[in-house]
Amino acid sequence: HAELMDLMGLDQSTYYPINIHLNVTTPSHELAAGRFCKNFERLKDSTKSRLTIENDDKPSQYSVKMLYDLVHTKIGIPIVVDSLHYSCHSDNMSWEDTLSLGLSTWKTKPLCHHSSSKKLHEDQSVILSAHADFLYEPFNSFDFDLDIELECKQKDLALVKYLNDF
Repeated sequence: HAELMDLMGLDQSTYYPINIHLNVTTPSHELAAGRFCKNFERLKDSTKSRLTIENDDKPSQYSVKMLYDLVHTKIGIPIVVDSLHYSCHSDNMSWEDTLSLGLSTWKTKPLCHHSSSKKLHEDQSVILSAHADFLYEPFNSFDFDLDIELECKQKDLALVKYLNDF
């Protein structure tokens, strides 16, 4: 991804992020995150300068607080805060504290993800973390200056509906 972005002449910064989940927690969160931090150093500068990590939706995975403590403080990588993932796995932190912590990791304009649970609003047969077609709640930014990517299945239609609803 970074090589393609370089060929396009895009700035080597998190203004053009390459966003991933850590996902691996074996044998423990601490050891897996440590391995990630060690391997991060093996990446080309073009990739390192764009890489961001995102909180997960499962309690067995990484919250924003865990990513901050186990990864950001070690290698300085920014955290993309995902509202749906937070609602599934808050790690006993308020939304405002979680958002503030995640945003504090950015040197460029912070990026967040926003989506609604398909299970709660459209189809009770799916898992809680499934993305809905549309958005059913506003993104509370607490007046922080940030960019928000909407993650919903109906794309442009969902954006128009969101703007009309909120």
